[in-house]
Amino acid sequence: MRPLYETGAALLTSALLLPATVDAITMNCKELRASGVSFNFEKLGGPKTLSLYESEPPGHRNTTFTIDICKPLKVPSDKKERAKTCPAGTQVCGIEKKITDDDEVFIEKVLPIVRSNVHDGAKLEPKNTLLSKSDSNEDSEKEGLRIEIKGGIYDKKPAKISQRAVIEFLCKRGNEAEERRVRRASDDEDNEEGDDDKDNEGDDKDDDDDDEEEWKKYQKTDDGEGGTLELFKWDPTPDENILRLNWHTKFACEDYEGNGSSGEDGKPSGGWGFFSWFFLLLFLGVVGYFGFFAWVNYSKYGAHGWDLLPHSDTIRDVPYILGDWGRKVVGTFTGGPSRGGYSAV
Repeated sequence: MRPLYETGAALLTSALLLPATVDAITMNCKELRASGVSFNFEKLGGPKTLSLYESEPPGHRNTTFTIDICKPLKVPSDKKERAKTCPAGTQVCGIEKKITDDDEVFIEKVLPIVRSNVHDGAKLEPKNTLLSKSDSNEDSEKEGLRIEIKGGIYDKKPAKISQRAVIEFLCKRGNEAEERRVRRASDDEDNEEGDDDKDNEGDDKDDDDDDEEEWKKYQKTDDGEGGTLELFKWDPTPDENILRLNWHTKFACEDYEGNGSSGEDGKPSGGWGFFSWFFLLLFLGVVGYFGFFAWVNYSKYGAHGWDLLPHSDTIRDVPYILGDWGRKVVGTFTGGPSRGGYSAV
């Protein structure tokens, strides 16, 4: 049996390390930093859904991806529904379904692509890259931030497949309202064209092409802040599953309000630090001190000029005091004043 003091020490150590562990497995969307630049994506929080449709006769396959960059997705309270979705701590979840021609739906895979969990040691371990400072020539022409986050494991027995998501937040400038209007008009035109195509039935191949064009609309979604989140690529391999997303948003612009450079300590440099406030308060205190006593000397003693200032005699002597101090310093380095060749007896 372990001694009681050892058990207590172990519990105390665990309690002290727990906050650090939690910080290590979570992602702060309010302040994502790379190469000295800080981004605030707090307003992009909340679940966003994208769908990838693939033709797989008979029927088709649908993989739905749900992402929340700020916090884990909610888990259903119902036990049966909970078995159909990703476990607690998941921030990017993929659900792969097989849909038959008879509209029967079969869930084939539940993919916790990005997941943090204290109990099993899963960590997000986000890796941030400022695109304008990237070593890639293609990336250097972009403005924004790329984050690579992981932690999810797909348990495909007997092997386990690691998973990660790569999200590029790309700077989007311009009139967001006008862009949304144009996008809606474009979608309406696509729908009208789709209706016209349905009226003119073609062969099976043309129908499949129309379905694929229709499905592509579900690979992007409006983020509610004038931006667009789109599915760039889903790349499942025997060794690793990688989800790549592009997020076009004004919040990815380096000069957007709320973003800015950050110091080496990782804190934004836009606000005043301790020493700035200290010297400001010190200056105001000195000015207030001299102003108050100048008013007292004027109202009580009728003083004018230098006599208004407190300690005016001392202030008058400052030039002479500095002069004497300067001569002593010079004398120390030069060996003192000359005595004309005579030595002290």
